[in-house]
Amino acid sequence: MLRKLVAVAALAALTAVASAEITAYVTAPVTAALDNGDPIFYQDVHVVVDAGDDWTVAAIDLMLSGDFLYQDPVNDGNPPNPALFGAFPDSQFTSFYTSPGDWPNAAYNGAIVGIAQSNDSASVLDTDWFDTIDTGGGDFMIARITMLGTPLGTTTAHLQYASAQTPGQLHDSDVQIATPVPEPAGLVLLVLGGVVAARRRG
Repeated sequence: MLRKLVAVAALAALTAVASAEITAYVTAPVTAALDNGDPIFYQDVHVVVDAGDDWTVAAIDLMLSGDFLYQDPVNDGNPPNPALFGAFPDSQFTSFYTSPGDWPNAAYNGAIVGIAQSNDSASVLDTDWFDTIDTGGGDFMIARITMLGTPLGTTTAHLQYASAQTPGQLHDSDVQIATPVPEPAGLVLLVLGGVVAARRRG
C-alpha cells in the first residue's frame, strides 16, 4: 500500500540505514461527548522525527468489528477548522489525517496534507497520506482516530511511515488502539473465564 505512496511522493530508491530517524506512537484515549450527549473518545497518532530529518509519508491499516469510527460531515475528512468550532462544536472531534505542517501542529504553515489513496469507512481505516513541506524534526500529530462510545477494549493498527533521511525505507509499527467493545479474542477469553468460574462454583 505505502509503496504506491512512496512513488507518488517521488522518494528515492531503497536506502539501507543503521538506525531509524523516525518513530511513531499513539496517545491514550481522551473521552468527550458530542453536542447531543453521545459519548466519544479519540486517540492521536504521532511521529517523532529526529533533528535534521523530515516526515514524508504514512499509511494506516485498521479494521474494527463494528461501525465505530466518527467523522463529522462538516470536515469531510479534512483537518478541523477552529473557526467553525463555535457553530459546529462536533467538528473538533472528527477523525482526520494531518501533517507536521498542518493543523494542529505548532509547525503549522498552511500546508495541506495530501491523500494518495483512501478506502476508509465507519469500520475501516486504510489510507496513505503525505506532505511535500520540510518541517524538520519534532513531535508531530499526523492523525486523529475518533470512535463512538467509551473505551472498553483494544485492537491493533498497523502503521507504516518514512522520512527524508530514510528514503524508500518503510518503518513499521503495530500500535494498540482503544475500541468501544472487546475484540473477538478478548471475548473468547472472557467467555472461557466465565466457564471456568462457573465450574469452580459448581
